[in-house]
Amino acid sequence: MELKEYQQRASDRLDAWLDVLFDERGKWENRLKALSSIEQADTDLIADFPKLAWKNLAARHELPDSVLQRDAQYAHRTTGSGLPLPHACLKIPTGGGKTLMGAVAIERILMRTGRQTGLVLWIVPTKAIYAQTKAALWNREHPYRQRLELACGGRVKVMEKDDALSKNDIENHLCVMLLMFQSTNRINDPDYLRINRDSGRYPGFFPEDGDALAEGRFATAHPILTRDDESNRVKHSLSNVFKVSRPIVVLDEAHKAYGGTKTREANASRYAETINEMDPSMVIELTATPNANISNLLVDVTGVELQDEQMVKLPIQVRTVSSSASWQHTLTVARERLDTLADAANAFDARTGRY
Repeated sequence: MELKEYQQRASDRLDAWLDVLFDERGKWENRLKALSSIEQADTDLIADFPKLAWKNLAARHELPDSVLQRDAQYAHRTTGSGLPLPHACLKIPTGGGKTLMGAVAIERILMRTGRQTGLVLWIVPTKAIYAQTKAALWNREHPYRQRLELACGGRVKVMEKDDALSKNDIENHLCVMLLMFQSTNRINDPDYLRINRDSGRYPGFFPEDGDALAEGRFATAHPILTRDDESNRVKHSLSNVFKVSRPIVVLDEAHKAYGGTKTREANASRYAETINEMDPSMVIELTATPNANISNLLVDVTGVELQDEQMVKLPIQVRTVSSSASWQHTLTVARERLDTLADAANAFDARTGRY
């Protein structure tokens, strides 16, 4: 599928960010080797390589105007294991091809890492979007799936959270797991979340039961893994698989996870922390209404750009009236309809913070 002009511009901006990001990450990794000789005041700056990359883009004026006007403020996040977490938001209006851009983002990230395998968590907010995304990613003839296939040499394995997953799968395939927000939301009691349950469905990720020495070494290497309350054994759970695998996270319709109203801000921060605790290697957010306190806005596609590409498809309702109706009557009905829509929009804005 050929990208529209605004999608190509978004892809170019993503490329620029990834180039600078991986360059800064390389410097960070090299400096960590000499960490003992660096004063603490300097290590804090060195550790935040995603922020340095962001500032470099700002200096080159390669961020949206709305971000530059706020002095390119950067929302810092760290993973559950304390590593700096690169994350960026692609703001694309509804109907602008967010799912396609998610696939493009994965393709570009794989190109930078030089890898064709690993784990991607594609997280969506609703059953309807889940069904749509599943239909696209499971279909080998669909352009979204084909883009992923090209990025990893045809070794795509698309799955759901209840599917068995082995370490061999991740080492030999690009495993894209589709999840819903509810499956990963620790605002609920984690003991009731299925991804935190102990299971035998993930061979190769954990030491064999009874091998105390291997268990000890594994726990030391991965201190953030959750354990069984009684035995203190590392749980063989899907959430622990995530932490060991350090996945790429694609957060679709991210505003539904952390929308911007004050009443939801606390829950929004907690959900962002939930994502952080998965120990991802990178987070890509797709949304039409980003949260400025949590999201780093990298791409800002406007409705005008969609209109220029004839991507705006508005529903039209036609109602017939008497042929003797005057044009004044038509205008009156239209004005009344506009007033009704304005009232509904203002009520929605008051309730959600989104107009």
